[in-house]
Amino acid sequence: MQKVKKVFLTEMDDGEAREFLLYKESYVAPNYPKYYNFMYLIEYGKALLGRRTFDDVNGLVIDRNYGYIPDVNYTIQFNKSKDSFRPNVIMHPLLYVDLVNLLTDAQHWQGLLARYHELDAQAGPHIVCNSIPFDIKGDKNKTKYALHFWKSTEQESIKLRMSYKYILQLDLTNFYGTIDTQTIAWALHGETEVKANRRDQALLGNRISERLKAMNYGSTIGIPQATKCRTF
Repeated sequence: MQKVKKVFLTEMDDGEAREFLLYKESYVAPNYPKYYNFMYLIEYGKALLGRRTFDDVNGLVIDRNYGYIPDVNYTIQFNKSKDSFRPNVIMHPLLYVDLVNLLTDAQHWQGLLARYHELDAQAGPHIVCNSIPFDIKGDKNKTKYALHFWKSTEQESIKLRMSYKYILQLDLTNFYGTIDTQTIAWALHGETEVKANRRDQALLGNRISERLKAMNYGSTIGIPQATKCRTF
């Protein structure tokens, strides 16, 4: 019997992270019918780009400044509650593979992990992030994903209730849709450095921010939902 092992995205090297982020389950939300085949879109993007980004190739797209295109991605609205909806974005496959390749470049990936561990150490043990994507090695049916939420969130909440008198539960109706893309660069490099080098494409955060802005018709508010990239 094969042993099941949970591996978080922050524990993967650049090659493993790229492979994980290019799973169809990482590309779109898992709540689509099985007859929706999204993998051919990923394979299409991989075939054209390989491990390159738009910055490395010419002539692949008509204009790399695609921020003027209103519907470059496809959005489907899912019910979240009685009075609200959650937009699930199916990103253009070339844009998604381009973003994944940018993030998982060996040097970029090392920098991202180093920054994550730096901020995690600053936050200390009282702030826990349970939304980091992970892969389940040896679990073909991915049945352990639901168990992870049950253990890390629901069971942990019950345990902490023994130590605290009050518990506050919050849920933002449209969290990802209200994120300012520039704050991603701030998180990676610090607000002061980014403001002093706002157009400097040598800063990875600026390159990520510009891509997310272009995907959103030039708007700096909101990032695509339903991909594993946005949770990291």
